[in-house]
Amino acid sequence: MKGDINCIQETKLARTQLRDNHVHISNILSFFCFPNTKLGYSGVATFCQEDICPIAVYTGLDSVINILDDSFVMPDLEISISNLTSEGRCIVCLFQCIAGDHSFELLVFNVYVPCYSKDNDILRLQYKHDYLKLLSAVIKHCIKQKYSVISVGDYNVAHSRIDHRCPEDVEDFDSNPSRIIFKDLVNNSKDGLYDVFRVFHNNVQNSFTCWNTKTGARQTNFGSRIDYILCSNDLVTYAKECCLLTEVTGSDHCPVFARFSGFTISKSTSIPESCSRFYPEFRVKQASLENFIDIGVKRSISTSHICSQGPSQKKKSQTSLQSFLSGNGLEKLADPPLCTGHNLPSLQRVVRKPGPNKGRHFWICSKPEGNKSDANARCDFFRWLR
Repeated sequence: MKGDINCIQETKLARTQLRDNHVHISNILSFFCFPNTKLGYSGVATFCQEDICPIAVYTGLDSVINILDDSFVMPDLEISISNLTSEGRCIVCLFQCIAGDHSFELLVFNVYVPCYSKDNDILRLQYKHDYLKLLSAVIKHCIKQKYSVISVGDYNVAHSRIDHRCPEDVEDFDSNPSRIIFKDLVNNSKDGLYDVFRVFHNNVQNSFTCWNTKTGARQTNFGSRIDYILCSNDLVTYAKECCLLTEVTGSDHCPVFARFSGFTISKSTSIPESCSRFYPEFRVKQASLENFIDIGVKRSISTSHICSQGPSQKKKSQTSLQSFLSGNGLEKLADPPLCTGHNLPSLQRVVRKPGPNKGRHFWICSKPEGNKSDANARCDFFRWLR
């Protein structure tokens, strides 16, 4: 972790899944926000160099609301705040900063905005809208209270057309409520936030941070920019660079990096109690820690054992598969047909979405997904496997 402050989204960790190497990192403090409702879901974590320790840490937007003054106006929400803050989507660190002869307080928001797809229930769309509304209202009021703000994370929305691979194919791109709320927050004004990447790369196209890895879209850079580092107006002059680390692989997202200089962050005299090194399970002696890990290992083995299959079960599964293929007239695998666009062997896929075609197999072009004008991208070839 080379950054002074490192923010990670979608950790998918429950507190019981933390291990010593998540907590005891040399010269680094770690702060986690866990989901209350689902295990292995959502979650964010912020890691700070120990010499710039925050003076306070707020877990969840509801905790930040508690530090706002009485003039804060709650936005109209259909989803309750307790529900909106139950998925471990935000952690905020407060730092004391000095620039020249004046000091200021800096709030660093680490945010993971809910995702919505057409496969989700419509209530999930409202959840996303309300979360963005609440986040926007809180950040704007923090700025109103003279806090400096940096907000980083996965916002799950492309800010402008330039940030999307093919906005013309999105029917409601400009009228999308999530985008309207987000653009109202990221409005390049004194009462909102600036997109630090666009401060330095205003008109650069094809600058994306997220791709569909299942379709190989990263190979053709067929993606969208939904991960941001944002800052309040007073910090723009301190921003020196911002770039997308597209060379870093291992995820369907790439990291975003920004450098600020011209001010220093003062080290807190005490580490906030919410720091993970103060969790009781990590404050015990090493022997007890080994016992804790041992319990975790045993639990993992037990889970694996439930999921694994013995030899007799595997044989039974193969027999069932053979019967299925025979019963469906697929006694041998067919040779893949050649796609019409590249004359290359196609790939076999299966429909997994609920509906009348679920479970049916089909052939598609083997090239990665991309723009239609890209000769190296997938062609329109499609054929059902009969």
